[in-house]
Amino acid sequence: MSRTLEIELTADAEVVVEKAREAAKKYGAEFTGDRFAGRFAGNSIEGHYRIEGKTAHVTIEKKPDFAPWPMVENAIRGFFEVPAGTAGAGAGGASAASGSGPASRRARADRVIKKHVIWSTGAGLIPIPVADLAAVTAVQVSMLEELAVIYGVQYSESVLKSFVTALTGGMAARLGASALKAIPGLGSVIGGVSMSVMSGASTYAVGQVAKRQFDDSADLAKVDLGKAKQDYKEAYEKGKDYVSSLEKEEKQDTVSKLERLAELRERGVLTEAEFQEQKKKLLS
Repeated sequence: MSRTLEIELTADAEVVVEKAREAAKKYGAEFTGDRFAGRFAGNSIEGHYRIEGKTAHVTIEKKPDFAPWPMVENAIRGFFEVPAGTAGAGAGGASAASGSGPASRRARADRVIKKHVIWSTGAGLIPIPVADLAAVTAVQVSMLEELAVIYGVQYSESVLKSFVTALTGGMAARLGASALKAIPGLGSVIGGVSMSVMSGASTYAVGQVAKRQFDDSADLAKVDLGKAKQDYKEAYEKGKDYVSSLEKEEKQDTVSKLERLAELRERGVLTEAEFQEQKKKLLS
């Protein structure tokens, strides 16, 4: 079963395509195409796209059985959405978030963090021991890059990766959950679910610590690691609840959509067959 997304572009098509190409390269995926059409493949996800005006029509042809559609759709949207402030940026890819006050920046930062938490919970479900850790780290570095753009600062990828590594530090517990996936059968399920929650909570915590540093105009390369690690631990615990709230939000959204579909059927807008087809898509 395939799905097609319509994504409104916030930047020129060439900028969007180049951003998607760079993101695909970073995550070990394939991306071929231009500002008009192309294909993508990676992590068991395949599809194609075409761009008409300011709208990208993206068709997902294949996805992993273990990955729910909402997670996959959010991940794909992330490849084609350019954060506000990057269009027309210089060679460094960062520009000041002009015309936006502290409250606006925090709101945008929260949206970026939420998006990457969703991505990282998916990365935590990758059924390959240790490889998932690299995927989650890549997602967290990507999140920091977008946060830096919002706050009008610029860092090299190596600095951001060092910041993530310094915060997440002790990998023993995460490696333990990941290693469970090497056990045939049940181990893969238990490890995957555990790693998914841990990955999301960790990404939330990294994002919150970074946002606090940016709000205080602190330099990530010269951060007080002692305090930052303590802040990370506290935010990590809150992150577990945050991941749970996102799961509940997703379920409530599904229920709400089902109710609206039922109402359309009652009004005669949808036939019974159309209702059942849309219901099946929502529940898949």
